[in-house]
Amino acid sequence: MPIWKLKNSNKQFILILSNFLLDFSCGLPENVRTVGDKDLHPSYSCRHLLLSINKDNQKSARITVNPWEEYRKRRNVKANKRDNFTRAEIRKILDSTVGDWRTIWIIGYTTSLRVSDCAKLKWESVNLDPNTITIIPFKTRLKKPTPIVIPIHQDLRATLLAVPVEEREGYVVPDCAKAYDNGTLTYKLKNILENCGITTTKKDENGKTFTVKSFHSTRSFAATEMANAGRKTASSK
Repeated sequence: MPIWKLKNSNKQFILILSNFLLDFSCGLPENVRTVGDKDLHPSYSCRHLLLSINKDNQKSARITVNPWEEYRKRRNVKANKRDNFTRAEIRKILDSTVGDWRTIWIIGYTTSLRVSDCAKLKWESVNLDPNTITIIPFKTRLKKPTPIVIPIHQDLRATLLAVPVEEREGYVVPDCAKAYDNGTLTYKLKNILENCGITTTKKDENGKTFTVKSFHSTRSFAATEMANAGRKTASSK
């Protein structure tokens, strides 16, 4: 039923519910990536739905106040900048981890992929000859499903070659993929940093805690290293 046909009390209820859903979606953790059996970010789908409702019904419902205006303003607030990893910190991380938990960091700092793509990277996307990784990034695959080709760094190549051929199927780091699916990956990666003595959070002038270093910092580290080497992080296929 179109919103303009509802009674005033029902219209008010929808606006209240919409604001509640918006606040809920804004608070979802970054590692949430599935709804049921669909690979979809809940906060993205919820925001998209609410924005569509407002756009389609604002004029007919004679709504004079945009319930999502405050959200739009919040998006324009300048965020605290994350710090980049140093080479010494990357070395400390690698020295303190083993197995999949070491490999995922190597994937991160050599490819500049997001944590979701690192954790869910499959062997079928890895081609050791001609030494490339070809994937469609999770975050952009809905709007821009274009494969990107990433050259495999020598550190990552050595790690991949150490895996027996008969084991090169499914996820490259299955332990991390499992942690990603059950929502514990971000927590475990943060613990690794803290156990290495690497500061992950700070407080701003208002006393609010914000993240300064996380797995996401490997993206800027990789981009910096590749830029210094005169290479791009990835290219479209």
